Amino acid sequence: MEISVKRKVLMLFGFAAAMAIGGCGNREPENILPSGTDVAGLESVRAGNENGESRGNAGPGGATEPLQEDSRKDVPQGQILEQSFDVFLDGWGEVVFASFEPEEDLLQKDGIWEYGDARFMLLRDGQVIYTFPSMFEEDVMAGQQFGEVVSVSFRDYNVDGRPDVLLLLKYAGVQGIDIGQEWVEARAYTQEDGGADFYLDSAATEYINRNVPGLATMEEVVQVLAEYGDWYSVATGMNAWVVERFARGIRKDILAGDFQGLAEKIAFPIVIDGTTYSSKEDFLSGDFIQNTDRGFLEAIEQSPTVNMFCNWQGIMLGNGEVWFAEVSGGVDGSASQELKVVAVNGISGGQGTEREEPGDYRQQEDALQERMDYYMASAYYADITDYWENVREVRDIANRTDFLFETDSRYYTAADLEGEPSYVIRLAKNEIYARHGYIFDDPDLYNYFMGCVWYMPTTAPKEFDTAVFNEYEKENVKVLSELDR
Repeated sequence: MEISVKRKVLMLFGFAAAMAIGGCGNREPENILPSGTDVAGLESVRAGNENGESRGNAGPGGATEPLQEDSRKDVPQGQILEQSFDVFLDGWGEVVFASFEPEEDLLQKDGIWEYGDARFMLLRDGQVIYTFPSMFEEDVMAGQQFGEVVSVSFRDYNVDGRPDVLLLLKYAGVQGIDIGQEWVEARAYTQEDGGADFYLDSAATEYINRNVPGLATMEEVVQVLAEYGDWYSVATGMNAWVVERFARGIRKDILAGDFQGLAEKIAFPIVIDGTTYSSKEDFLSGDFIQNTDRGFLEAIEQSPTVNMFCNWQGIMLGNGEVWFAEVSGGVDGSASQELKVVAVNGISGGQGTEREEPGDYRQQEDALQERMDYYMASAYYADITDYWENVREVRDIANRTDFLFETDSRYYTAADLEGEPSYVIRLAKNEIYARHGYIFDDPDLYNYFMGCVWYMPTTAPKEFDTAVFNEYEKENVKVLSELDR
């Protein structure tokens, strides 16, 4: 059964749109997942009694925070002992991570069968000290039934130096189109910077479940999270989780009115709404400090900090209100690279509305123009331009910032591609390789993809491993190869 059918209760973020817009390349990430403790089947750390009494399995982590005594409560019935583990977690210290059977087994409401979901808690000294947030409201699901906890892993997947919690849970369909079907879903919990409480990382959870059809093992989860770590490789060599934490820091500073904090994140000199600010002091004297445009603040408040648009110029927060990029720390470029804000637009309200910094449509055209010589040198130039403009009816820069097909997130059949010109089939097949930085020997293919702003040539043919393809890409390569004869 296709996993996408099961995601009707998990679609919390619009990833398909973000992936189509972002078009960021893929380089093999370095140290995306520092070694963690995958405890599925690891007997040496299994919690062995129903009272949740820890056997003192210490591990690395930060300082713990004092627990509120009134948050403690008795351990409920139904602990799943084989999926409960002694572990050291930042903010909590040595605890038992405990899995529990659903509190409510079977309910019926308005003709719909509803089942309880598994629960997860932290225990110490025979008491519950923390309960993890639910995936479903009141831990109740409609049309599906919890089966088992397949695997638990404590792993720093988002590279913040603190162990996170990854779960694999098995479910079965009991009503509707899913009846009689079984599937496995992933769930990711992480902590806010400096906080002890865990929250459901909806972005990571959805990304895993969307990109691993037929999910079965924790190894698959680790692999797809590693791939996500390279999301912004067109713009920076830094890990995606690092990039998104920086974006959250920008948003937090702006919404809190912390311009001192924001100034520390800016690369000076910077042009803001037509005015150049050469230093932190100049920036903090700006009129917008006391009169920040309300529309600008609303845009930043609503802006996601996951799957952000990026190109070779940088990464966009909001709709171009803020751009940031990787810059050199020293005057001569010798210092280590770091992320800095390079453009702010619309913060003054009505000033500099032409937005002449990155993120402006005209600026994107200028960026693409630098690659235009490659594009025009390709034998595909005339045909593919005609195809985009007259078949797809795309007559702007999207024909060089977007992909031809969603081959990394959707299965295609020969019927789906019937009527497509042979050169489009050939480019679509090679586009799958280009997404992963394949360096083409064919000069026409090389020039064509160099004309696409998302393409970053990183891997020579003899070094390229098709293992980087996800399941969609593997199947789509087969279909397109059959058609490209």
